[in-house]
Amino acid sequence: REAAGRLLGKMRASVLGRGPAPTPDDPDIRFLRGLYLGEVAWLDHQIGELLAGLERMGRERDTIVVLTADHREEFMDHGMYGHGSQLFDETLHVPLLLRAPKDFTLPSRAGTRVEAVTSTAGLFASVLGWLGVPFDADSVLPGLDRRRDFAISETSKGVAYDQRGDPFRRYLATVRTPEWRLVSREKVEGEAGEPDLVLYDLTKDPAAAHPLSPEQVHDRQLMQRLAELLCVERQWALVHRGAAPLAGGGAQTEETLRALGYTGPR
Repeated sequence: REAAGRLLGKMRASVLGRGPAPTPDDPDIRFLRGLYLGEVAWLDHQIGELLAGLERMGRERDTIVVLTADHREEFMDHGMYGHGSQLFDETLHVPLLLRAPKDFTLPSRAGTRVEAVTSTAGLFASVLGWLGVPFDADSVLPGLDRRRDFAISETSKGVAYDQRGDPFRRYLATVRTPEWRLVSREKVEGEAGEPDLVLYDLTKDPAAAHPLSPEQVHDRQLMQRLAELLCVERQWALVHRGAAPLAGGGAQTEETLRALGYTGPR
């Protein structure tokens, strides 16, 4: 906590022009990254224990194991620490591992490393299909076997600072294809105009460190096509979100989930 507190203080000071912005080599960042890597190593060991336990009980023959995550962590890769405040590969590129019995029917690419852009949003439909559980295909996004070559991500916790260095929450959305990443940044209090659209050429800039200027975007229809993917996906989510409140929940539960970033803006 002390390292994180010091780091946030340095970030705020840099916004106010009272010091340099922390870099990935900052001592506090190196310490926090080490803790994170230790956590990953611990989880890796525990997954091994789980798989070994299934084998000891003879359940590996009737158990499918799916491993994924909701996010990774940023360590000042794009000027921030943690997760939820930005939408780049350091927080969005999560593992997706499948282990199933040998006679289990999985997509044809099972057992291989898939390099294509894949969205975990298709995991729900896929798991139901693999298990033979009936479901309404129109109520969920397409499964992993329906290759789309793009992934959509969003957050309601994007950070924007005012002149005092106080943070605002900014809604961000991004679409990632093999060649491009488009980030849409909605305005916050005191800002006017339409959301900013920021484009990155991942073939020349894999880390998305250098946004393209309007003059560098030679395909004038590219931004429009990518923005349309964002709009279609967000509209689908708004149409299909739950109409009734969570069972056992209430206004306080809903607000808590929204504050944690697990529900979008109204």
